[in-house]
Amino acid sequence: METNNKKYLLLVAILVVVGFIFIFTTGGQHAFAPTPENNIPLANSSTTPTSTGNILLTPSPTAQFSIPKSKSPVTITMLTTPPSVTLKINASRTPAPVAYNSINTISWASTGNIIGCVSGGYYVPLADAQSTLWSRQGQMKASGSESFVAKMLTGAPPATGYKYFSPLALNIACTAISAEGTKVIVKDEITVSVTP
Repeated sequence: METNNKKYLLLVAILVVVGFIFIFTTGGQHAFAPTPENNIPLANSSTTPTSTGNILLTPSPTAQFSIPKSKSPVTITMLTTPPSVTLKINASRTPAPVAYNSINTISWASTGNIIGCVSGGYYVPLADAQSTLWSRQGQMKASGSESFVAKMLTGAPPATGYKYFSPLALNIACTAISAEGTKVIVKDEITVSVTP
């Protein structure tokens, strides 16, 4: 019985020694063979698998990247156009003289966050309603045009007489909201000479 135990222990010792010799002579590659779940895809490389030590690296021909969604608020700063307004008579900033009692066009255009405009200037009547004056229209849009008569009232409405006056001065003032959120006023004025 004792002889059998010695033989058994001797066999185990031989197997252990052989196992260590096998591991050291092969570098351990067979003992740590990679499994499919150990394959690591490489981005932007060829499709030829490469081996680094004991881990098999399998390149991926198409790398996919995903950006995680942020739960924190994102602040976006918008660049705004500075507010301004420009008047033109007969489509010109420097209009040619116009004949007395002729019908002409005054137009205005604005930039920026304009919330409303008010006309002003001499008592120049509008062509479509002689009782309405350019300077008494009240609140107007940020851009538009009106036809006016090249003459002027002798006094405040409802005066009905007209007189010759040159040059006629017309202006506009617009209220805008600046980039900082405050209200600002932008103005423009234009004149036109009137021939008798």
